[in-house]
Amino acid sequence: MTAFLLGAGAAAGAASNRPVKSAHYKGTVGPGWAISFRVSADGKSVERLVAAFDVGCNGAAGSSPSTFHFGALAIRDGRFSGRARDAFGKKVSEVLRITGRFAGRMATGKVSDTSNITSLPSCTESSAFTATAR
Repeated sequence: MTAFLLGAGAAAGAASNRPVKSAHYKGTVGPGWAISFRVSADGKSVERLVAAFDVGCNGAAGSSPSTFHFGALAIRDGRFSGRARDAFGKKVSEVLRITGRFAGRMATGKVSDTSNITSLPSCTESSAFTATAR
């Protein structure tokens, strides 16, 4: 009886980390910046991920965050990760990294932005994100 209950619990846990196939997830990063993406029809990748983020650790935080567009990110065991890069002229660049996990209709994770400005030391800031399937 115990083995049966343990097996059932493991199966339920495995199913809960799957995203909703073909769903559009929307949510927020940190203080309310937007994040959105779509899960592919087969549930194996995150597509059209767009996240807003603004790093302020180098004194360069602006009134509106930068928007980062990611390529397709593979979903493995209910998790995904990737990075996007943006440059602002020759002296400023940012790399945004994202790691996330699914729990059915909810996706949670962390976004980290590393800012590089030629005359300043690089700096990294991170914030949590939450997105829900619509």
